[in-house]
Formats: sequence, C-alpha cells, structure tokens
Amino acid sequence: MAGMARRRPALVARGGLGLTMGLTLRLLASAPAVAAPPPPAPARDARTITLTDGDKPVELALAPRLLLHLHAAADLPAREIKLSPTWRTDAAGHLLADLADEESGVAVTLRLAVSGAAQLQVEVRYTRRAWVSLAAVELVLPGRAQVLDRDLVMRPAPPIAYLDRFGTKKLRAGAVTALIDDGIDGVVVRTRGDGPEGERARTEVRVEMFSAEARPFLHDARCRADWRADNPKLSRPARLREPGDRDLARVELHADDGPVLAKSRWPEGRAAALAVTDHADQSSPDTFSALTRGRSDAETPVGGLLFHHLVITKSLFLRGETDGDGKRQLEDERFAALTEELARGGSEIIPHSVTPEPDEREATAAGLERFDRYRSATWIDHQPETNCEAFTNQGWRGADDRLGGKWRIADLLARHRYRYIWSARDTDDVDLVAAGHLERRSLTLWPLGRLAPGDPDDRWLFKTSWMHRDQEEFFRVLGPEQLDRLERDRGATLLHTYLESLKATQDPRFAQHNVLRRRGGLIETSPRLEKLFEDLARRIAAGTLWMPTLAALGDWLQQLDRVRVRYAADGSALVSSPVDLVGLTFQIPGDAEPPASASRPLVDVLVDGSPPRGLRSDRAGTVFWFDLKAGRPAKVELRARPVPNADGSDVPGRVVKFVASAHGE
Repeated sequence: MAGMARRRPALVARGGLGLTMGLTLRLLASAPAVAAPPPPAPARDARTITLTDGDKPVELALAPRLLLHLHAAADLPAREIKLSPTWRTDAAGHLLADLADEESGVAVTLRLAVSGAAQLQVEVRYTRRAWVSLAAVELVLPGRAQVLDRDLVMRPAPPIAYLDRFGTKKLRAGAVTALIDDGIDGVVVRTRGDGPEGERARTEVRVEMFSAEARPFLHDARCRADWRADNPKLSRPARLREPGDRDLARVELHADDGPVLAKSRWPEGRAAALAVTDHADQSSPDTFSALTRGRSDAETPVGGLLFHHLVITKSLFLRGETDGDGKRQLEDERFAALTEELARGGSEIIPHSVTPEPDEREATAAGLERFDRYRSATWIDHQPETNCEAFTNQGWRGADDRLGGKWRIADLLARHRYRYIWSARDTDDVDLVAAGHLERRSLTLWPLGRLAPGDPDDRWLFKTSWMHRDQEEFFRVLGPEQLDRLERDRGATLLHTYLESLKATQDPRFAQHNVLRRRGGLIETSPRLEKLFEDLARRIAAGTLWMPTLAALGDWLQQLDRVRVRYAADGSALVSSPVDLVGLTFQIPGDAEPPASASRPLVDVLVDGSPPRGLRSDRAGTVFWFDLKAGRPAKVELRARPVPNADGSDVPGRVVKFVASAHGE
C-alpha cells in the first residue's frame, strides 16, 4: 500500500473433593440425575434414539438433514438442496443412509451408531466437478444451549453462535452434550423458541463441512490508476470441488456431561499468539538497519528485532527504486545483507509484490524465482487497488479467464509453493479470535478453496489488524494491559504494520505515526519501541506469548486441525495425529473464576502413564502439553488430587473419567 493515506474500514456444577469446577468430575460414584426438559415434537423423519451414558437415559428424536448449496457457475445463484435420510440397518446394527443429487453428482453417506452415546458420521463425495457454497448437516436438540467459548469457558449461547475451525466444538443443549470433530469449516448454533407463542426452546446446530461464508474472498472489480477512485469489491460466492473431493463430519451425542479435552490453539502451553506482518512501503537501508539492529550505524545488534530475538514476517520489494523514485531495498547490497541476517534469526522474508509498480506476469515470475532463496510461503499484495497483478485484484484469475491476461499470478504462486495469501482485509480489532463474541465468525486464517479450474486446494487467506496508528494509540493497543488481556482471552493478533515509517516532524498527517526516531544524524528505534520489544521478549521467555512468523502460525494451525480426540470405555482419552506435533496443548475446562486456593492444577494428568511435559492451572482449568508422534495415539488419563487425612497422610486421588466413549468407529 503506497502512501498509507487511507484507513481501511473495520471490517457450574460442583465436583467432589470440595473442588469448584465448571465441569463435572465424573468419579466412579454417580452424581444425582438431572431431569431433561421436554423435547419438541419430533420431525416426521426423526429416529428416536436413547442415550444411556449419563446418570439417566435420555431419549432424543434425531432427524439429521443434509443441506447443499450448489451453483451452475461460480457467480450464479445457488440451488438449495435439502436431503433427509431413509435409514437401513447394517450387519453391525448401525443405521446407514445413502443420499444423492443426480444433477450435480454429489453423493452422501450417513452412519449413526448408538452404544451408550451416539455417533453420527457424514461423508459427502463429489463425483463430478461442482461449484459449491455450502455442504452442511443440520440437527435439532431440545433446550437452550451452552457452548464452549473461544477462551475455553462454557457460556450461554447467544441467539446465533459461531464455533470456528480451530476451536474445540462443544455444546450442551438440555440434557444432551454434542462434540463435533475438527476438520470442518465451523458450526453455527441457533437458539429458537421460548417466544411469545410459548414454543419450547430448541437448539439448531449446523455443522458446516464446507462453507464459502467461512472462506470469504473479495477482489477488486477492475484495475485502476488511482486507489481513491471508486472500485467496488466483489465476492466469489462459490468454490470449485473436483471429482474425488470429500467433506467429512463426525458428531458425538452424549447424555453424559463429563470432562472433555479442549485443544488449545497455541503450542507449549502459551496463552496467546502475536504475529507481525510488516509491509515494505517505508523500508530503506537506514530504517531497516535501525529496525533490525537498533541503530542505523550498528555493525552488531544493540537493539531492535535481532537484539531481542524477535521474529516477524517482513515483506520487501525486489526493487524498491524506479528511475530515482522510491527507496532502494533488495537491490541495495547493505539492505540485502541485513535481510539475510534477519532471515537467519528466524524471520520470514516475503514479497510485497515484486516491485511497488504494477508488474506484468513475466516480471512476477522472474521475481518469485529470486525470492525462492528465502523459502517464502506468504504473499502480501502491495496496494492491491492499483497493482493489477495483486492476488485480490486480477491475480487470482484462472487460465481461461479473459480478464486475467498478463496480470494472472495464481498459478505462479502455486508453482513457488506460496501457501498463505493476505486477504487485503484489515480490522480495527486487535484480538482476531474474539472470545466472548460468538455472534460473529472468528477469522484469522482460513482455507480459500479453488476459485478457478486448475487452482490448488491448499491455499489459505489471512486477515490483519490495522496498526498504522498514532504513536499513542499504537503503544496503548500493544501495551501491557492489552497484552495481558490478549493472553487472558487466549486470543491472537496478526498485525499490519509499517515499523520503518519515519516521516518528517512537520508532516501533520504521519509524523505522529513514527516508532523510529532521528538522533544525532542517525536513525534508531525509539525508547517506547524498545520497551515494547522488551515486554514481548519477556512474555515469550515466560511461556505466555507465542510470536511466530505468519507461515509458522498457519502451519501450526493446519496441523492442529488434524488432531483427533477419542474417548475410551475406561474413562481415558486417546489423542492422535497424522503429523508430529511438538508442544500440543490441551485444557480441561473449569470455572472462569476458580477460588484463590486453586493455585495449582485441580487434577493430575498422565500421558501414556507419565506426567506431561508441562502442566499448570489458570482461571479456566488445567492446562498441559506434550509431544505427539504421527500415527502413535497418546493415552491421557486424569486423577483427582490426593486428599489429606487428619494424620497428615494423603488418600490417593480417584480416577476422573472423561465423557463416555462413543463406540462404532
């Protein structure tokens, strides 16, 4: 973005042993039964099942319905299809149903197994090319819902609640607990009833296996010379599914409301994530030296990013100066050497487009070849309104799109293995996870899907928080109180910054945005920026904050999305993944405000019979982490802490059972 003149719009139950917890510690003794609210009248195609894994049986009229939104072409209106199953029984006694839409070639299989708890599995298969904006399964549960919020605290659901891809998807409606596997785009929970007509409350649950609404993409209608000129943003309402693609969902239904393992978003027990994407617009050799080493004349770090061992995603121009206009960047030998040093320190070096000017396809192809030395995985468009090749301008288009022409870069990015692309969307919100705001979708990173034939299906978009702010606002937003809150809420911020901005003091518009300063003919980081860097480094060392590059953040979240938790008949939980994860973190959710005496974990945790690599207690429960090997499930068990006897000895803690097993895999 050149000039930076515009501002983008903001787009309790009580457990045993005297412990107060927001989960029920299911010891080997049973708790008193709780009567379920009367269910709404069952649908005509409902199958009544009985859940027997709780303290008392719960009858549930279950009528799953498949919802498909299919399009004849990407930009044409959707054809809405609703399919209800006709069940049959297989040899194992499980219920099966096969559904199909002949026109599109979409085939669906539903499988329902009931053995104490119930397990519903849904598979959508694409046998022909299809444009899709939604593939979801809908359920209705009796009663009002409580949901596990993004900070891992159970709260009453608002009238509409969005559970996101990377959060543990748990809800309790009436006497039924629903657990939904990851690997989907999200869950939408709507509360109905209890209105003036006296309709009984019910909870409608939409499990979105594939949802274009959860995968937003906006692009400029056309390329223009002046970024201030009117140019509406257009959406791409559908995505292309190819033959062989599948969508999967798995829902467990329990009468039991025992503890569950809630995946934390961040590794090593860290409470929050902060990533910096610093745009190239204001970079020059002297300011870059100040940002990386603390001062423009420093031969070794005396401050700045390298001194504090902080990493960022730094976008740069291959050539920043054209015909004497602009600022030299990677074409400058000193600048290039600093870039190599920053990369060795762990930062991610990426293109901010190849140059500040519109680059035709051949120039972008040549530039990406030169950026390969940095193993770049992230692409950030420069001023997408005027850079015609910007992915969010014309660069996204397919080979058969006449509007793409010389500006098409989507295939070039795929060829050079770019996985993460800036959505060109900014917000004034700092915490993109937004715990406590389930009424809106949480968008940090999301899979894009195929926009055109030939596209790869492994690209992700990301959204950023606008940070080219007045100094006072910049340092307030990133001050200790706000970072404490980010950690408390288990949030994430992806910052869109211009840390090298250094406007003259007489510039009335931007001089107050500077976080570098001129002093004695040199450029250096300001004391306030150094103090911020010190605070970030302290939090990282203390294990509360994770500060990755954008690519590291995206890779971690994709790996986390592949982790699965299964509850065993003996009360333990099995955790598995097809990839290795270091520092995989879980939480056993408890009360939002535990008593002051709960300064240590309320339960002991064993992973494959040994204590986990790390464990602590905080306001929301017990947090622990361990390393998980690909294809080798880890067994997690809980024990209540020992109870002291009058003689000073301890009575060994009893087994704490997780929510009951859902058989039928």
